[in-house]
Amino acid sequence: LKSFEEPIILIAGGISKKNNYDSIIELIKSRVKAVVLIGIASDEMNLAFEGITKIVKAGNELENALRIAQNIAEDG
Repeated sequence: LKSFEEPIILIAGGISKKNNYDSIIELIKSRVKAVVLIGIASDEMNLAFEGITKIVKAGNELENALRIAQNIAEDG
């Protein structure tokens, strides 16, 4: 996340590892336009990022997450 200046769409999730997301909250706030969540960890990550950025749940399929991210994306 630190390597991007422009707003990005982050696809995140997978299997829950009961992570603490506090260390990336400021990066999410400042650099992430939307988070597309996939997999079992999506509920846990939704709670961590709620109110910080736009969140879209994409189920368990990466292809679905990619389509959603593509629809959110804008030129530039």
